[in-house]
Amino acid sequence: MLSAKPVTAALAALCLTLTAACADDSNPVPPPPATQQQVQEPAAQDPPPAAQPQAAQHEQPDQQSDEQPQPAPQEQPTAQQEDAPAPPPALSGPADAPHEPAFDPAAARAYLEHLAGVLGPRSSGTAEERAAADYLANTFTALGYDVEIHQFRFANDYSFARVDFTDDIAPYVYHFPQSARHSVTAELVLVNGYGALEDYEGVDVEGKIAMVERGEIFFHEKAANAEAAGAAALIIFSTNPEATFGGTLGDHASAIPVVMLVPPFQERHPYGFAGETIRITARLPENGESQNVIARLPDSECRVIVGGHYDTVPAVAGANDNASGAALVLALAELWAHHPAARDVCFLQFGAEELGLHGSNIYVDRLQERGELARVTAMINLDAIGNRSAPLVGVVTAPLVRTVQLAAAALGLSLDIRGAPRDWDSDHEAFSRAGVPIVFILPSNGIIHIPIDRLDLINWDVYEDIGRLNHHILACLLHRAGSPITPSITCDDS
Repeated sequence: MLSAKPVTAALAALCLTLTAACADDSNPVPPPPATQQQVQEPAAQDPPPAAQPQAAQHEQPDQQSDEQPQPAPQEQPTAQQEDAPAPPPALSGPADAPHEPAFDPAAARAYLEHLAGVLGPRSSGTAEERAAADYLANTFTALGYDVEIHQFRFANDYSFARVDFTDDIAPYVYHFPQSARHSVTAELVLVNGYGALEDYEGVDVEGKIAMVERGEIFFHEKAANAEAAGAAALIIFSTNPEATFGGTLGDHASAIPVVMLVPPFQERHPYGFAGETIRITARLPENGESQNVIARLPDSECRVIVGGHYDTVPAVAGANDNASGAALVLALAELWAHHPAARDVCFLQFGAEELGLHGSNIYVDRLQERGELARVTAMINLDAIGNRSAPLVGVVTAPLVRTVQLAAAALGLSLDIRGAPRDWDSDHEAFSRAGVPIVFILPSNGIIHIPIDRLDLINWDVYEDIGRLNHHILACLLHRAGSPITPSITCDDS
């Protein structure tokens, strides 16, 4: 819920904050090929250099944690939201329309295993991400959908650097965006502790690269203390193999480069390089090309959108984040392909989500430019839905809350419904800002952005529950949009 190769597994756990608030570091812790329509977004400038590792944007609350954060309380609408077009009024499908198709979790499981187990890492803007897009497009085509691959360019201010401990031990690391981006070659000094000012007493870091452990104090405090002690750069490392990667210095800019390194470490622990001369490279370029995969039946209309992203953070298979969501999008497309209501639903696979929600933002902008957004009555977002456990969390906008509550109750599932906060980044955000009601259901504290996001940690029972719930919610949303369907569960109180 991130970028291009080469990237080592030490970097793979990535979770960024783009809010101005400071990160709290107190917790140390395929089917046969088919032809798809290709649409190339016009380039505003010359093509970028070959894809390089880049940073990603994703959900983080004001305080950095090592697991997936939970949504913040819903804020008051911004002017942009208040000016957004109101969604079409809720309609009602024909009374004699057929029920939704029976849900079968086997298809979702097979797609998930292929995405995470066969294709593996699908970092944004890479050939691997493009290969995944082709697999998704071929699968949709084989199911009878018209498919468009919409290519686009993206650019970010957030990226990676590389730490050259030796010629053959050179992991990519997260580069804090508020810190200096130049390269530094200097002696590495281990500062015992978490980088508090008193930890530097009696330690000579003048003109050297200081290294401190993650935890206890804010990232911006670590950076300020290292700079005050005369360090030329700062490496923050974690000893926790499940540590989430990334963070922010908030409004506190640093004149020295500040980077983060997490396990697994290559051959030697960073401790072992103390006293040696190492190099932190300049921050790498931040641009590239990705694509959305859009599937719809011939002569259909996007009244309801089901979507999720298919890219991953670097060097992570991304079983949960987000092969789980991308696989369920495919499975629902397969289940609904021959239902008459399927002509009112579009299935989306978003690219470059991990680098800043680029795919969904570009898609919503495109709908607005074409005057098609007003036709969209709801959006279901499927992201990081494959592991951990109950209680499930539902991020749902007001018009759909009761529908989601009734669907969960009908299936006997416990669901904690929240508002739709603007600081919990996933592909529902662009739709919510544009005034489209959204549904986003996921387990609590899912595994994201770290090397252990593997197939063997998928909780198949939870995955099936969330898949079945979204399947029935889709039936209710299509009924609400006036599609020819009679949901098998109660969708409202009328």
